[in-house]
Parts: sequence; C-alpha cells; structure tokens
Amino acid sequence: MEDFKKKLRAYSQQVQMYENASLQAQACAILPLSKLNKQAESSYALQSPGGSTTSLGAQDFLVLELLTWFKEEFFTWMDAPECKQCGDETSGVGSADPNMEDLLWGANRVEAYMCKVCGGRERFPRYNHPRKLLETRAGRCGEWANCFTMLCRAANFEVRFVVDWTDHVWTEVYSDSQKRWIHCDPCENKYDAPLLYECGWGKKLTYVMAFSADEVQDVTWRYSIDHAAVLSRRTAVQEDGLLNAITSLTKQLQATLSDDRRKELEQRKVTELVEFLSPKTCADDSMEGRVSGSAAWRLARGEMGDNTDAFTFTLLEAEKQVKRLHVQYVAARDEYERVSASRCKTKGWAACVHEYNNVKRKVEKDWKIAYLSRTEGSTEGSVSWKISCLGTDLNIDTVCVKATSETFQNGHVSWRLCSEEQCAMLSVSDRVTFNDFKGSKTLTLTARLSGGSGSVAWQHSQLFRQGLDSTDPALDILVTFSSV
Repeated sequence: MEDFKKKLRAYSQQVQMYENASLQAQACAILPLSKLNKQAESSYALQSPGGSTTSLGAQDFLVLELLTWFKEEFFTWMDAPECKQCGDETSGVGSADPNMEDLLWGANRVEAYMCKVCGGRERFPRYNHPRKLLETRAGRCGEWANCFTMLCRAANFEVRFVVDWTDHVWTEVYSDSQKRWIHCDPCENKYDAPLLYECGWGKKLTYVMAFSADEVQDVTWRYSIDHAAVLSRRTAVQEDGLLNAITSLTKQLQATLSDDRRKELEQRKVTELVEFLSPKTCADDSMEGRVSGSAAWRLARGEMGDNTDAFTFTLLEAEKQVKRLHVQYVAARDEYERVSASRCKTKGWAACVHEYNNVKRKVEKDWKIAYLSRTEGSTEGSVSWKISCLGTDLNIDTVCVKATSETFQNGHVSWRLCSEEQCAMLSVSDRVTFNDFKGSKTLTLTARLSGGSGSVAWQHSQLFRQGLDSTDPALDILVTFSSV
C-alpha cells in the first residue's frame, strides 16, 4: 500500500506545476489562442444555427481546436530520435545515465539509441517538466499528456492529469456547459471517447486515477463497461485503503479552499458518481485501435485494436435499377458522396473503407491542405475500398477509377484493383477505364503507402492531397453492371 500511496502523492505533486503563474504565462505566449478562439467560435456558430441550443458550448469547441492544433501542428511523436550525423533511423540500445540537465527537468530515465547506418549515438531523455516540453515538443504519451494538460490549464480550463496504471496517460477538462469532466487524449486527438481504451485498444484496465490541483479521484469507472471484470483485476491494494488514501490527499489539497469551492467540488463528485453508475456501451468512436506510435510498438503493447467493421459498397435498390454505382470522396471535406444514390453523403474517410492499417487523415491548417497518410512512425500503410454485387442478378461490366496520390523524397504509393480472379495496377492520378473485370462479382481497390526519409518519412506518401477549399473528388469510382 505504501508504494501505491507514494505514486499517488508523486502525481498529485506533479500537477501543482500547472498552477505556476510564470509557466502559464510561457504557455500562453506559445498558444495561438486568438486563432483557435476564432475557429472555435465559427464551429460553435455552425453547430448552433439561429441560436439553437447544443450540449457543447463555445469553450468545448475551443478544447476541440486545441486538441487538433496540438497533434497536427505543435507536438511530435517520438519512436526513436533521428541520427544528428546522417539523418537516418536509430534503434534502441538500452539506457544512458542522466546528466544534470536531464535531472533538472525530471528526466530520471534516458533512452540510448544507435544509428543503423553510421553508428552515431543519440539520447532521448524522458523529460517530465512541462516547461522543458514546451521547448522540445516531442515525446510519447507521457510527454504529450503532460504538455497538453499544461496548455489547457494556461488557457484557463480546469484540468486533470489522468494516469492509467496499465501504462497510458491523458487529460480531462471540465466542461462548464456540460457540467462534467470530459476525456481528452492528445495522442489520439480524441474528445469524449472514454471507452476507447477498453473497447478499441483492448486494454484490461485496473486503476485509472485523475489528479488536479484540488483533488485526487478514482475515475476508473468512466473508462469501463465491465466493472466486475475490472474489480477482479484490482489486487494491488484493498479498496477501502485506496479510498482512504484518496480522501486524505484530497482533504489536504482542499484545506485552504473556500467553503463555496469545497461545496462545488463535492457536488461535482456526486454528479460524477452518478455518471460512473450509468450503463454504457461501446460506441463507434470507441472501437478504434491506437494510432499513435509505430505499428511494431503498438502491436507489442497489444493496442492495435481490431478493424472488424469492414465496410463494403453493396447496391441499393435504385442502383440496381440503373445498373450503376458511382462514389466520390473529397479529402478537403472528409466526405463521401454516393452520386448514384441521390448524392447521399457520409462523413469520415474511414466510414466507407473496407480495411486499413497505419493510415490517418491529416490537415495542415498552415498550408491549408488535407490528405491521407501513414500514421506517425509507421513504415507501411494500406487502405482499401470494396464493391460487391453478390446476391443480385447483376455482374460487373465496366470500371472507371480516378485515385490521386503524391509522393515526396523517396516515398511510394501503389494502387491495385482486384476482382476475385485478377488484378490490375493503376496509374497515379489518371482516370482509367477497365473492361477486364466483366462478369466479376466483387472489386477491391487498394492503396499501399511506403518509403520516405527521416523522422517524417510517414508523411512522404500521401493520398488525395488537396486544398481545404477544394470541392473536386480526389477519389472517383464508377462501376456499371450488366444482367447475368
């Protein structure tokens, strides 16, 4: 129990740094709050036409903008440092001794790496102080959550640093409009998806503890739908001993608070307990595997998840009548349009994908472009779309495909179109018509992404790159059918 208490005290002391006025000022100087507030206000206005009410307030939209900015523009995932001598990849070779500067910034652990080409040595200190992280802007989930929580606090949000005892950390932000604590994972750019880890990553949670300037809370129950299974795994300490430790720490933290503030926190706690007891189910946004980190790293941690909800385009009744299926995707809007079915629209690139691995959508707001790329740290990625007329009296007749992609450095993208019996390669960006698939029942279009150089190699092979103001389809698939 003493080791557990020591860990609780350490995290409780760590979050007190977020209250440091000079640190908040330094963070505010970095935050593009004016720009983010304008974007948040614009999004809020779109969600609330004519002043209609919504559960999300303007400040909630600011948190959403902060999450996107932090992941896409500010912080970088670090699997292994790039060799400073030749710019090539390095691999881990154990640990190194921390120096005085490392220890000053809380890096008691330093990872050692060696270049695979020139043999150069690199160090990766695991800094644990947000002031240093505002400078380095790189790391893994610990550094990400630490720095993001600090920035949210500097933006005047009430925050919690959340620690999962099975090895992950993230942030909770209190929403005044929703009157509850909201899960925010900066590594994954996830907002209010607390079941992500259990339902998506397949984690077997035990203890999930939240630390703020005013309290310590056991929030495990927000992050699980199977409380009985979680309880069976909580064997590190007795439950009453844990409750007493948390209560004691919280009492110390609240000793100098006003009566009104203590009452406010107590009322929040009651509301939170009711939330914990409310039944939950795994929603679509909680079923994804982890996207941050290399594939090998995520696989070793068992956090890849399952891409089990493979989507297939099957013919709707109207499409059977006209013997035609026409689908387009616009990366700028992240939207599919089913032209052959009254132009119905579907949001989200993954919504109509059959299978994908190590692929994500990236928006570069400074360059005003959007595209699909590999996930950070991954060496290969793939994504496919599938069309089927199985179960109908139709066969595929002709296929016309336009699929755009761009590469940089030595990045590579290959496109392949396959039926049950044969495959054909596609030329980049050209609209190609195929007559070789007559009589087939299924078609699968697959893109494979690889290559690139240095720490951003994952970004050197891109699908559907286009300006954010574009309305042109970056993917266009037209299939005609004939009667059997």
